[in-house]
Amino acid sequence: DVITYTVFGPHKFLTKRGEIFGPNFTALGRVVVGEYTKCVELINSPQKRGHYLGRAKLIPRRLPKNFILFLSDEDAGGGTLHSALHEHIWQTLIPPAFARISSGGGGDGDNGADPFKGYVKEAVVKLKAIGHKPNKEQTQQILNPLAVQYIFHSVFGMALDAKQADDFHDLFFAKSFNAYVMGALRP
Repeated sequence: DVITYTVFGPHKFLTKRGEIFGPNFTALGRVVVGEYTKCVELINSPQKRGHYLGRAKLIPRRLPKNFILFLSDEDAGGGTLHSALHEHIWQTLIPPAFARISSGGGGDGDNGADPFKGYVKEAVVKLKAIGHKPNKEQTQQILNPLAVQYIFHSVFGMALDAKQADDFHDLFFAKSFNAYVMGALRP
């Protein structure tokens, strides 16, 4: 498998395996699920979680006992804390965030202008100002603080200015050990 993958590349390798074994198979130590209904079933089934960050196994004694990322669903051998936290987020944080976005954030002193659209427009202006197709690093430098502003404003109702968004971005994503951890959590 390793030689075939290396010689022919991932697309040809996975396509050929799918032709031989069907949409769901294992290869190279991974489970490949290509059938939509099976994916939905797996996603909706109870999840047993462990102390992993991506493929890296973490040391449980060095982590908070009830860190939400590692809590298993009750039906998979965990307690009720994961579902309680999950429900709290979806009942308490998300509905007001949707309301803020759909109402345009209440204008926030900008003559009723929609700040969420403003964030996106500002990012587009910055990307166009580069003068050529921006590379990944340039794009991330502009979009990551935008994401921080958008999330803080929608979820917490706090309209951060550009400096605050940059500072928060640097603190948690760009200039610290946390950047490694937070970067590993991104899909």
